[in-house]
Amino acid sequence: MTVVGIIVEDEEVIDGLGRLRARVDDLVGALVDRGEYLLRAHDRRLDAQRAPEGTPWARLRPRYGADKARRRPRAGILMPDA
Repeated sequence: MTVVGIIVEDEEVIDGLGRLRARVDDLVGALVDRGEYLLRAHDRRLDAQRAPEGTPWARLRPRYGADKARRRPRAGILMPDA
């Protein structure tokens, strides 16, 4: 089993988690569901090459973009070069 630690410094999030904790005995299911949602959301944004706000990613610099296109056609902005 993988264990992940998260530090939250947002009062609204901390309050919301506190209210959720007061309503349920076991948060594992709710947190697993949230984690799965985040994974899907990130995958969709990576595929669309957009920031969380919906803005497109910045274009690659011309020299690097040309080199990357030659080495890895259709690789996308954040796809690995290796």
